[in-house]
Amino acid sequence: MAGLVPAIFMPWPDTLDATAIPRHIVPMTDKPVFATGGCQCGAVRYRITAPFENPHICHCRMCQEAFGNYFAALVGTKKSGLTWTKGQPSFFRSSEIVARGFCKDCGTPLSFAYDPADRIAVDQVVVYPLYSARLWGHDIALLHLATPSSAQPTMPDTHQGLTGEYFTTAWVAGWGIADGAPNGSTALLTGQVSVSTPPECRAIGAPWGTICATLPDTLEPSACNGDSGGPLEHNNELIGLVSFGPSNCDNSTPTAYTHVGSYYPWIHWVLTGGSPRTSLPEIKTISARDRGRTIRFNAVWCQSGGLGHRIHAEFNMVRLGGGRINLGATGTANARCMAYTATRRDRYRHGLWAVSAKINDRTTGMSYASTYPTYFTVR
Repeated sequence: MAGLVPAIFMPWPDTLDATAIPRHIVPMTDKPVFATGGCQCGAVRYRITAPFENPHICHCRMCQEAFGNYFAALVGTKKSGLTWTKGQPSFFRSSEIVARGFCKDCGTPLSFAYDPADRIAVDQVVVYPLYSARLWGHDIALLHLATPSSAQPTMPDTHQGLTGEYFTTAWVAGWGIADGAPNGSTALLTGQVSVSTPPECRAIGAPWGTICATLPDTLEPSACNGDSGGPLEHNNELIGLVSFGPSNCDNSTPTAYTHVGSYYPWIHWVLTGGSPRTSLPEIKTISARDRGRTIRFNAVWCQSGGLGHRIHAEFNMVRLGGGRINLGATGTANARCMAYTATRRDRYRHGLWAVSAKINDRTTGMSYASTYPTYFTVR
């Protein structure tokens, strides 16, 4: 949405159609008049000569408080198309980046505007094809800006927090609930957090493609309601996006973040002109069974939009203490979900085995690697 956003149009029932201007509206410009309106006491009036865009209802706490209602009805227009024909509104800054116009005499809300330097319109949203609001995971989308940004983009880190038993620090930012701000902060807040190890992240049921931060039982800050989509940054690299966490926002459970690096192959595919409906070839199950003198291995993976693609699957089984079995297969995907089964002679016998896998879509160049190995015991 660009420029000011009129909240109330008067007098009613003025038409909002530029091709059918009511007779009692006398245009004072050669531009078509889309609407006129003003406050309840008449001290402030406006005229709009630019098309409307993005009409919507906002339920955020800021709008609820500004309107004294459960929601605010808003519609956008370009700032250059808005003229104050009588009086001038007063402005209240409800946050560091928003100014709300109102009549100082009767209190009628009149406008809502982001600071120009902090607001860039979005003209396209590309949601990851496997995302579902009912499930955790796949919580990522790409936004196309209507006008270029002067800010330098940062490439996503493709490995941070996925391997190794270690801790590292990162910074999270957001406008959500905080101590002293139960309805959301009016200022952008940041805090330093520790990225958890993979076992700690798995302990809260985090799916593939997520990392966790904020160590349990510490005084570290945590993302909370209203922070969704906020960045998790490390050394000027984007690690993650706030996805989900404990409902009470306490410090006893880590917060889960979408690991942007895991989705980098899909991001690159879309940015280079590929279909956004094609997902990564995601591994669903890996299993191995001891069958006496042989080991039977099975893997299943699924991919949206991948029919007819050339797929190469690689699987590695490593025996702790020594020994390795490597498997691989190449073929054409003829179903949304594909399976690979192989039997190999066990030359090493007893021991604990770790199985990992990687699926390469050679048609798109996208690949998917299992985050954590699957373990099984040969007796």
